[in-house]
Amino acid sequence: MRHPYRTVLARAAARLCAALLAISCADAAPLSAELARNALLSRAPLLDPALFDRPERLREVRLAPDGAHLAWVEEVDGKAELSVMPLAGGPARPLAALEPKDRVHWSRDGTVLFVAQEGGVAAIGVRDGAGGRIAMFDKDGRQRFAGVDHAMPRHALIEEHDAAAHTSRLVRIGADGARTLLYAGPGKLGAPLSGPGGTPAILRRQETDFTQLILQRRGKEWIEATRCAPLRTCVPLALSPDGTRLFLRTLHAGDREALFEVTLASGARRVVHTDPEGLADLAGVILSPRGGQPMLAAYQLPNLRLVGLDADGKRIAAGIARRFPLGGVAVESCAPNACLLAERNARMAHARYWILDLQRQSFRPVLDEVRAKGGMPPDTQLAQRIALRYPASDGFTVHGYLTLPPGLPARSLPLVTIVHGGPWGHVTGGYSPSAQLLANRGFAVFEPNFRGSTGYGERYTLAPGAAYGNGRVQADIIDGVRWLLAQGVGDPQRLGIAGGSFGGWVAIPKRNMAGVWV
Repeated sequence: MRHPYRTVLARAAARLCAALLAISCADAAPLSAELARNALLSRAPLLDPALFDRPERLREVRLAPDGAHLAWVEEVDGKAELSVMPLAGGPARPLAALEPKDRVHWSRDGTVLFVAQEGGVAAIGVRDGAGGRIAMFDKDGRQRFAGVDHAMPRHALIEEHDAAAHTSRLVRIGADGARTLLYAGPGKLGAPLSGPGGTPAILRRQETDFTQLILQRRGKEWIEATRCAPLRTCVPLALSPDGTRLFLRTLHAGDREALFEVTLASGARRVVHTDPEGLADLAGVILSPRGGQPMLAAYQLPNLRLVGLDADGKRIAAGIARRFPLGGVAVESCAPNACLLAERNARMAHARYWILDLQRQSFRPVLDEVRAKGGMPPDTQLAQRIALRYPASDGFTVHGYLTLPPGLPARSLPLVTIVHGGPWGHVTGGYSPSAQLLANRGFAVFEPNFRGSTGYGERYTLAPGAAYGNGRVQADIIDGVRWLLAQGVGDPQRLGIAGGSFGGWVAIPKRNMAGVWV
């Protein structure tokens, strides 16, 4: 006898599908194909739970701007070591012992590695490892490493902010410790860009009301070129070769983050690029190593995607798509002769790094022997993540992910919903230790990016208003579970929910008023 609860769910799903045919039935068709394909795969053996959440051994993998060297940090048991090797061939050389939180940045000319530390900045010569601390920071956090100075070789930038006086200073510091004051004035500074002569040409300044001004230098004066809304993304990326136009990452039409070109003389904006799928925020921009202009746009949702913005970028994106048809590859940086790629997908617990030879259009893995020491579950024995779009009960399209154990029929599986924290956060199509562990133990795992999640534009994030309790957010999660059950995913008698932070609050049984979870 068919269970009455399942019958009710099936009827509800049918009504939803009829009312929302263009959304729900269209999305159900590719999901059914994914379910059938997954059921035909070989079952994975039970793996050691400790494998799923082991820390990555490799981090801070950096390609020198001239493409001559590769640097990285190898971390074991809380101890970190910085090493470097020539890409043309030759052994790796350890350069220095670091702290686990240290971050590494190449100088513009590729001869020095700047190390941003909690207490200051160090400079280490690549040729012989000579160097040391060149700046000490106060414990009150007034100073911070602001990045490499791309206008000068062997130099970095430091920002100093006095919150009480609401003033800031921008200082250029050389690998020898010599300092030059570049700016002193009101506001909180960020994202400086240098002009052709090496002096700062663009600054972002945050006012006391959190408005963000983009300032341009004219003679000895700083004047407003454009502004961004308070507490919103506002990132100056590059200047045009003649210095008359600025490339800026900020919100488009008050919604998704996009790439703009700003004419500095008038403040006029032109949209250069926004998500061609009309779905996600712009996650990042890779600049050309030759002219410093936008070359590639990166999107993180629903899966990692690259879009070429110029001829070189289109060629790189097309080559990566051919070599990695399943996606999940990011361009970390490019030199004139090569790009550093990081492969991160749902079945890859630790990133794998590649060098793309731009002349030969060939790919070769690097640092595989270091990566292998970290110990991780085999890629071939992990589950894929399926990006979902499902209709909420009010007709809105909601996003999420489904992870299924390979080789098992989806309808018979216990279904666990994992709710992300925040609530202003999101899950991606990348590796999830908890989802992979549960899938390895025979669970289907649903991870919704309910309204209120980030990454899909501001309207999506702000859509719930204040309804984060038993309101719209809760309904989005429950609607997703019901939709999956109607598509043949999960046993309605074996449902569970889990989460941390905001997700843990949602999972409290007394808040599940709709009777889905027991």
